[in-house]
Amino acid sequence: MAATKIHSIKTTLNLAVDYITNARKTEEQKYVFGCNCSPEFASLEFDQTRRKFEFNGKNLAYHLIQSFAPGETTPEQAHEIGKKLCEKLLGNEYEYVLATHCDKDHIHNHIIINSVNCLTGKSFSREHDQKPFPAWKAIRQISDELCRENGLSVIKIPDKGKGKSYYEWEQNKAGNSWKAKLRENIDDCIMTAASFEDFLWKMQEKGYRIKRGKYISFQAKGQERFTRSKTLGWYYQEEQLRTRIERRIELRLRQEQREVQAPYQLTQRSKSFIEIEGKVAENEGLKRWAMLQNMKNASALINELAEQGIDSREQLQNRMVDLFDSQLDITRAIKKCERDISEKQLALRKIKTYLGSKPIYAEYRSAKNKEKFFREHEDELLLHDAAKAEVKPLLNANGNLPSTANLKRELAELEEEKAALMKSYGSIKAEISEVKKQQKQIEQLNNASFRDKNQAL
Repeated sequence: MAATKIHSIKTTLNLAVDYITNARKTEEQKYVFGCNCSPEFASLEFDQTRRKFEFNGKNLAYHLIQSFAPGETTPEQAHEIGKKLCEKLLGNEYEYVLATHCDKDHIHNHIIINSVNCLTGKSFSREHDQKPFPAWKAIRQISDELCRENGLSVIKIPDKGKGKSYYEWEQNKAGNSWKAKLRENIDDCIMTAASFEDFLWKMQEKGYRIKRGKYISFQAKGQERFTRSKTLGWYYQEEQLRTRIERRIELRLRQEQREVQAPYQLTQRSKSFIEIEGKVAENEGLKRWAMLQNMKNASALINELAEQGIDSREQLQNRMVDLFDSQLDITRAIKKCERDISEKQLALRKIKTYLGSKPIYAEYRSAKNKEKFFREHEDELLLHDAAKAEVKPLLNANGNLPSTANLKRELAELEEEKAALMKSYGSIKAEISEVKKQQKQIEQLNNASFRDKNQAL
């Protein structure tokens, strides 16, 4: 789910941009994006656009916040949803800076939008915030649509004013922040653990206190109570943690020996089992029919699993663990790819801004009255100085900037790599869904009235 709100910025626009692009909040600006502007110089470029169209309104910009429920999305997904929200709302006709904050459990997007359309000069309030069609309502509708498209839940509360952030309308979710961080740290430690005890040691190195007993529990620094791992979901029960560590060790060995596991093949799904209870159990005819259908479905399920080389619950359970681990591996690869893309995009934006500001600086250098020229073009010249400082670290050994053509080519290659990874992620997700269905059907089979006659699984 995502809650949204928007308000105008009348002063200190530069401080607002600095706040939302803070490196600590955005993983060293990995999740910062600028449309029609460079985030580093956004306040200057916003001002140039307003001056160009002689905009005299009081609002310098608009600040949109989109907050997601704890643990429901990733920074990458939230960032992409933020981009799509802006595309649908603004149509790429405005300058804006998008920053995704992931320093807290409730991941949220900050979007600062210039108050003027950079193509037409029309104000944001005129185009998007009229009384009959207020901006907050359109934003919430688009945000909800995007949440549904991405499999996220949608907040079902009455409209109140301009919308509220997640914590303003539901504070009883407190505690999930610890769980989300705990899941992430458990996943990290399992990746390299040599044993279960080694895993616990790695968790202690991350600052967690551990309590052993009937259920294993973890307590982070500053957390009041211990969190049982089983409350994080099936994948984090102690039995599954041990299994995941063993399977991860096996996977590392297979990778060293260059062994590749055959991909899971999706097959036509067998039907669910019919519960023999209530009216079905009371009517002998219905009961016999249901038992016959269940026997047919049981036979189909057993054949289906046999085709996959699965003849026990343990094998199916191990398959699920492998799939979850593969999903984690692909997620990590996607994150690395996105980091590389972000770095290339940032370098490209800096270079473009610098090259775009060079002509005005050349004019300044050749001006007879430099003081007068500086007064008339102060913003542009300050932008050039700032851009020059930003691109200095990008210079190669020969003192030259990277070619924009090469950067674009590298970006295109990274985007292709990310697309392939996303496709693999989708396949893994579909496989997990299928195995979950099979597990549910096995449970139905064992609970069926004819289970004594069918002990195949």
